[in-house]
Amino acid sequence: METSDHSKNGATPKSQMSRKLDRKQLKQYTMRKLILTPILFLLIGFSTSVYSQTTTDTFTTSKYVYCELVGTPKILSTKVTVAVDYGEERIFFQDTRMRDEQTGKDISFNSMVDALNYMGTKGWEFVQAYVVTIGNQNVYRWLLKKKK
Repeated sequence: METSDHSKNGATPKSQMSRKLDRKQLKQYTMRKLILTPILFLLIGFSTSVYSQTTTDTFTTSKYVYCELVGTPKILSTKVTVAVDYGEERIFFQDTRMRDEQTGKDISFNSMVDALNYMGTKGWEFVQAYVVTIGNQNVYRWLLKKKK
């Protein structure tokens, strides 16, 4: 009987009111979501672009230039093949092995120390060395520096 009295007076039952409020709150929530989501993406995009910018001043004020010697043992030999990484952009399969400046042939070194001695004649100084083992093969990485 109570429901019929409420409907006669124009009042709505509590369950209908809560559904209307839930729909209204849901509508407000989705509107907020639609407005705030693009703003959030813009803020994130702007903040990452601000922090990802670098100036060339830091590179020009450095006193040294660095390179890395990457040595791999030759198969069935005691010698090592040495590639030089100057940190420059290169093509995927570009050959970076050390070559003789006059003949253009690959230089084969007896050891990484032999390669270091060669680079020392070119003005490079030893900084740090470490070994990375890939499978059963050791890859020797030596960091060198040279005054500009």
